[in-house]
Amino acid sequence: MRALVEAIRDESVRVARVQASLVRLRAEALQIALDHMARSSSRDTREREMPVRSLALEIAVATHNHDLTVQKELSDAHTLTVAALSNAPVPAPRMPMRFPARAAKSIASCV
Repeated sequence: MRALVEAIRDESVRVARVQASLVRLRAEALQIALDHMARSSSRDTREREMPVRSLALEIAVATHNHDLTVQKELSDAHTLTVAALSNAPVPAPRMPMRFPARAAKSIASCV
């Protein structure tokens, strides 16, 4: 039993590192899109946030997720990064986190 607990701990540490890396990557990608949007001479592009929406769609296709889910992940990552850099408190999540159905299926197939 002790070995299982240690293995779970080790895997949890690995997952946390991957999640932290994803937060950094998402925040960086969103910042690039926001910079592109700010430089855009088209008012419609800025108002409709086309670079951000395009980025979210591209990531959604690559990761097999919904683009609105990706937009939220990008926004959350940016918020976390800005809060961390400014030593501000991290805002509470807008909605409770759910266990992804895809992860549940993946875990069930391993058992």
